[in-house]
Amino acid sequence: MEDIWDTIAAEAQSIELTAEEKKTIDERLESYHKNPDLGSPWEDVYKRI
Repeated sequence: MEDIWDTIAAEAQSIELTAEEKKTIDERLESYHKNPDLGSPWEDVYKRI
């Protein structure tokens, strides 16, 4: 089982984000910093799914 997780971790590190993905992450992070109380706690989100 540990070998599987090691493989997944190694593959995840080799995946490059596109410029569009990086832009989206930056926009969402900026939005979060402007309104950190906006959104839902993880517990509430988990209950909805």
